[in-house]
Amino acid sequence: MPGSFFVAGNILEGSPKVNQNNWLGMGKGYTRDNVGASEPFPAPPVTTEPAQAALEHVLKDAGATLPRRDAVDGRIVGEVRDGTGHIIKWVKDAGGWPDFLSTTMPSQSLK
Repeated sequence: MPGSFFVAGNILEGSPKVNQNNWLGMGKGYTRDNVGASEPFPAPPVTTEPAQAALEHVLKDAGATLPRRDAVDGRIVGEVRDGTGHIIKWVKDAGGWPDFLSTTMPSQSLK
């Protein structure tokens, strides 16, 4: 198999074995023996953070947050934080539609 991977420090929610050994989550055919690199590859400088810190960073700013997070994004962020998220098939599965304020545009004459 051409190429190689350096795999370490990743978190797969709900998979403690993969969190202890990231190679268990790589899929069929990808093992440390056949594609594993022994150390990270040289790369241009980047800012990195541990997986748990990255999750918090994303959740802090995810979705519609200004002037405040809306009900839909608040529910989604909460479900990610407490691990209860799921695929929604029907609007009622998510508690119905949130109330959105509507505005009307003044009519403009066509001249």
